[in-house]
Amino acid sequence: MNETNRVCDGRPASTPIAEWDWEQSKVEILILEDDPEISRFFQMKLDNPARTIFVAQTMKLATEILDEHDIDLILLDLTLPDADGRSFLRQVRENQRTSTVPIIVISGRRGPVTKTECFELGADEYFEKPVALEMLAAAVGAKIKRAAELARRARYDVLTGLLNRVAFQEVFRRTQALSRRARSALALAILDLDKFKSINDMFGHPLGDRVLIRAAQIITRALRRSDVVGRWGGDEFVVLLPETDCAGAHRALETVRRALSEDSFETAGPALRLSFSAGVVDVTDGATLDDSVAEADRLLYQSKAEKGTRAEDRTSRTQEAKMEN
Repeated sequence: MNETNRVCDGRPASTPIAEWDWEQSKVEILILEDDPEISRFFQMKLDNPARTIFVAQTMKLATEILDEHDIDLILLDLTLPDADGRSFLRQVRENQRTSTVPIIVISGRRGPVTKTECFELGADEYFEKPVALEMLAAAVGAKIKRAAELARRARYDVLTGLLNRVAFQEVFRRTQALSRRARSALALAILDLDKFKSINDMFGHPLGDRVLIRAAQIITRALRRSDVVGRWGGDEFVVLLPETDCAGAHRALETVRRALSEDSFETAGPALRLSFSAGVVDVTDGATLDDSVAEADRLLYQSKAEKGTRAEDRTSRTQEAKMEN
């Protein structure tokens, strides 16, 4: 039997990586350009089914877009109605979350002084207007490919292809901010595979690795595309469920439980079927990821230690959720 211990006050999809094709990977590009006609030409040239292109004419709007999206590349004009583009360049590089985003400056300002300053501030390329669109498209493609390769190594768990802790922290922060702004519910769950140590001990680590990979795939596919799945460590997975209250999180995990129970691994003995225990918490406005995970972990291990018992939640309501194999 597996159980989900839940805490709630009633208040985006991870996809495991197999064969990675950067050209088919979803990419978000920000064009910060005050001239609508030039922006339109850039959009037309860079248009691609795998690309989402955002256009901003002011530094203020560009900053808002950066806060709400995982921008993969920025095209930056230096002449803006509300700021000098170099101020935006400096801001992007000083922000830990965006410090490595490739930035291509496209400006009518000529001469070595401005170029040198932009490179010192962290620009990756500098094109003078008018820019040859074919050359710009080639530079954008090369930067996206390189950035995607580096991001994949830095953000994803090597074994399962799920988000690692660093990447999950970024998604948590952004999702929490969006939920706060929309005043919508947000839940977090920790899933721990039952008896995973026994699987490693009995069948060896190669099968254990296969189990983790398969579990990651099943968990991801059973949830919504807007739900975010990460590997927290060992046999623990962390799930962030936007616009979801405690009851909704429980229903989502029940779907995961059924999907896992319908799958099996062949062994020398009986077929091996997976189950899990979980702790679910409501993410409050001021809670950090570490706070939420610690509380979910506490409930998870409480459910393991108190099989069949009830646990009181923070709102003094007693709730129980069981997941059976």
